[in-house]
Amino acid sequence: MAGRVVMAMSVLAVAASAGCVREWSVPPVGTADALCHIVTEEESGPIVLVVLGRGGECNDRLLGTRQIALETAKNVKGSTAIFSWQTAEDACEWVRREALKRRRRGETARLGLIGHSWGGDVSSRMATRFMREDTVDEITLYVTLDAITQGFVKCGAETALSMLLLEGVLPHRLPLMAFRNTPAPDGKKLKRHINYYQVDSTHLHGYHIPTATENHEVWFDRGHEIGHGNMDNFIIPLVVEDMRRALGGGGQ
Repeated sequence: MAGRVVMAMSVLAVAASAGCVREWSVPPVGTADALCHIVTEEESGPIVLVVLGRGGECNDRLLGTRQIALETAKNVKGSTAIFSWQTAEDACEWVRREALKRRRRGETARLGLIGHSWGGDVSSRMATRFMREDTVDEITLYVTLDAITQGFVKCGAETALSMLLLEGVLPHRLPLMAFRNTPAPDGKKLKRHINYYQVDSTHLHGYHIPTATENHEVWFDRGHEIGHGNMDNFIIPLVVEDMRRALGGGGQ
């Protein structure tokens, strides 16, 4: 009897939750919500995709990664969008549609890809997929910002291990959660990869990526200013300039 009651309650809970699920779709250009903000859409020119990590919201005006996207859109004439790591499939579909516009015009579909935190892990998978499926003609520049391995269970286990190893007490920083499994630039499909990371945050930080074209550790002598959650705010002009130099001001 008790088993039947539990089963009935489970069915009711599932039914109730199913009724509360909100249908989500990509908002129109210029309208931002937590999961997506398509900043600009053009018929030609470079495509720029920014992938946010856990906790980042595309409509957060104080978010450094969002500012990177907005400033890049001002400096690179093309299509720019911000997507949460949770909407990776929608982001891939957006890139595919934008690339198709360029190809129909006889233009090379060039992509600038940026991933922060868990977005570093997710964007790496996107890059591998784009290279394999020929979604774009080239990923002109890929930028990772303090890339972290995705997964609640994995991050929980790695945090527990770093605590056991006294990372919060001793001066060393173990890159247990750093994501480093990015595709290597081949000079054709993936031209260049720049990796920015910091090791000031206890437990949560990126690290040197062996396959990256460039690795830059972000730090200040004064200490404690930079952390995993705000590193992107400190390097906005650097990443924008990286994109501007790589992609130029418009299409080919």
